[in-house]
Amino acid sequence: MFKAHEGETSGPLERAVVIAFFAVAALLLALPIIGVFTYVSRDYNEGWNGYQAVSLLTGKSLYPSPSDFATNNYPPVSFLIVAAATGLIKDPILAGRFVSLLSMLAVAWSVTIVARSLTGNRLLGFFAGAYVLAYAGVWFNAFTALNDPEWLSHAFQLAGLAVLFQHDLKTNSVRRISACALLMCLGAFVKHNSVVLPLATTLWLARYDRRAALVFAGVGLLASCVGLLISYLTFGSSIFVAVLGHARTFALSHALSQASLIAVSLVPYGVIAFAAWLVSPRNPAVTFVGVYWLAAAVLGSVARLGAGVDVNVYFDAGIAAALVAAVAVAVMAPAPPDHQRGRMIAALCLLLATPLIGGLWKAIDYQRSMRTVLASVDDGQKMISLIRNTPGPVACSDMAWCLWAGKEREVDFFNYGQKLSTGRVSPDLLLERLRQGYYQRIVADNEEAMARYFESGLIREALQLNYEVEHELVSQRVLKRRTPQP
Repeated sequence: MFKAHEGETSGPLERAVVIAFFAVAALLLALPIIGVFTYVSRDYNEGWNGYQAVSLLTGKSLYPSPSDFATNNYPPVSFLIVAAATGLIKDPILAGRFVSLLSMLAVAWSVTIVARSLTGNRLLGFFAGAYVLAYAGVWFNAFTALNDPEWLSHAFQLAGLAVLFQHDLKTNSVRRISACALLMCLGAFVKHNSVVLPLATTLWLARYDRRAALVFAGVGLLASCVGLLISYLTFGSSIFVAVLGHARTFALSHALSQASLIAVSLVPYGVIAFAAWLVSPRNPAVTFVGVYWLAAAVLGSVARLGAGVDVNVYFDAGIAAALVAAVAVAVMAPAPPDHQRGRMIAALCLLLATPLIGGLWKAIDYQRSMRTVLASVDDGQKMISLIRNTPGPVACSDMAWCLWAGKEREVDFFNYGQKLSTGRVSPDLLLERLRQGYYQRIVADNEEAMARYFESGLIREALQLNYEVEHELVSQRVLKRRTPQP
């Protein structure tokens, strides 16, 4: 690692650049943060995660049977935390948004600590923290303050990395390494596919300190076994069936659909990491950020092959990008005695904003989307009232609307569609309910989305024959049962 320079100061130009990054991040993130306490659903995940917390709060099974209309393929930790937060905020979706927002800020703070340790420069630490927020505002803003556990998982794991990197590798004690392993394991019990950072950390430790690597891997393995045992004793074997046996289709087209985004948002940082390695090939900090970025890019692209997998699989790549940027500035700027160092740092920081500029089209598009959400509050209340006042079952493809209306969860459209597509369940029961008009109303997405949920033409045909559009509110179609012909 770099040796920190005691009493290091920074000039006004460098501070201005870092403040500018924070300002840009604040502008990009403002609208989703403003929308935290609005009753308008922003994503399918919001209601899905909300109902999991409700299951815990009401004593229902968190992990239904594989043939059930409901699905849960996530470990339990995020639902336990959101359920606890619901006791304060009184709404599981709003509580989940607040937890997600705090988690994102915690990630930024941990990145600041890690980058400062890797570079020995306090200013570059803040630069990395601001950079990860700006990166999220450009590429991941749909997940800002969203009721989704992705940021929570990374908050635990980055906190572990911050514990590990608070001091030089040689001063890392068994206690510090163990704490890092426990926090990363906890992150994996929020989302079980959060394996990138533990893998990169293991590989890096194995390169520089095999004893530390063995301690890290051993404690992580032990903690995982204990966590699995507690999960089994609490939820039975159903948790393993639900999480490990989750039905999902895979196709190369899923990943290729985001090829241009990947090229702009990921590839530049691989080039930057390689350039830093050419300048300082023996530097442990350069090695770490390079390994982390590579693991994140590769494993994220593999995960993207799955149906329904979103850009959140690249969160690790975005976090690694911020660390790559900070370390690259540190190795490419002149040594501290050089009076040009401050100007060089400022210039390099600005240069590293270029990959973010390439995503401004996406950021602007999302800002428009959020303005639409914030302008839909009245329509959202109409939707909730309509569902609440409907006697009998209502099925919502975006389940947040049914949850806010106090309705039971009826059908997890996406995941049940995946069960149908993979042959895990028969369409007969759902077809029977549609043909008999079991659901008094159905709140559905557009035809294209419904075709993605249910590949079976029989289901879409049954919907068309037995239900008709009654209203269109907040980008959703409210379908009512057709009146039987005499």
